[in-house]
Amino acid sequence: MRALLWIVLVAAAAWGGYWWVGSTAVQSGVVAWFDQQTQAGGVARHDGVAVRGFPNRFDLTVDGLELADPATGIGWQAPFVQVFSMSWKPWHLIAALSPGQVIVLPDQRVTVDGVGMKASVQVHPTAQLGLYETRAEAGDVTLHSDQGWSVAVARVFASTLEIAPNTHRLGLSLENLTPDPSFLTGSTLPEGIETLHLDATARLSAAIDRDAAQTRPMLMDLQVADLRVIWGALQITAEGALQAGPDGLAEGELAIKVAGWRHLPRVMAALGAINPDMIGSVERGLEVMAEAGADPEVLSLSLTSAGGKMTLGPLPLGPALRMR
Repeated sequence: MRALLWIVLVAAAAWGGYWWVGSTAVQSGVVAWFDQQTQAGGVARHDGVAVRGFPNRFDLTVDGLELADPATGIGWQAPFVQVFSMSWKPWHLIAALSPGQVIVLPDQRVTVDGVGMKASVQVHPTAQLGLYETRAEAGDVTLHSDQGWSVAVARVFASTLEIAPNTHRLGLSLENLTPDPSFLTGSTLPEGIETLHLDATARLSAAIDRDAAQTRPMLMDLQVADLRVIWGALQITAEGALQAGPDGLAEGELAIKVAGWRHLPRVMAALGAINPDMIGSVERGLEVMAEAGADPEVLSLSLTSAGGKMTLGPLPLGPALRMR
């Protein structure tokens, strides 16, 4: 019995020592990372770094976080960020994000609020720490810009999952997305977009791992299995594939079906895809294409990217998207 007691005491002491060494390494590593970013010319500030969670977790809290890249004018500020991991499974991280975050862009500041904003990241438990899975979700998300616009989303869920080397499945679901009221002035569409759903697969040029800063993974191929937008009478579905051409511009085609297509020209103008004075002519062109199909209320057309240009059916949209 006495021997068993000694074994328990030694095991407890060993585990406590492991937690202390691990928590100290986490805290010193985070502080060192902030110092490295500052020395490299970036902005990396915090009001305090603490690790708690003994004995089974490493609970990291960074207060008063501020990160920025002076070269691009892009930054991020948060009252606090918490990152949790089980001490026996440090390759699986769970983050809790605070309301009142600020995304700093070159021309504006966007404040992000929400309920239950959290994310998780799993990497492979190997020396390279390659990305395996990510998940992020939040409710009642609002974005407010100091330029006067705002967006609200009732529910957000996003995920990635590695399904092959350098290949990840992408998922995105937005429920009740409400754009700024000025987005579609005069439109008869509902106030909010009921559903925005994406199921796609992305192939990258390199793995997302500890060497990503040197290898710089870039998008090489995007396979869209299901893109769906439901906004009242306007319902859009799309599938297809885009690849990065030799110049890095997108090449490929998406097959699109649009019910309630008469709302589409005004949406395209609001997104900047066409000039507002083209709404009438674009609507007449879409009407001709719809009447040539099996159902004049459902428009079938292709979004084509080739030769550095992007077109929607016969309508030119401008330069092709840059993928890398």
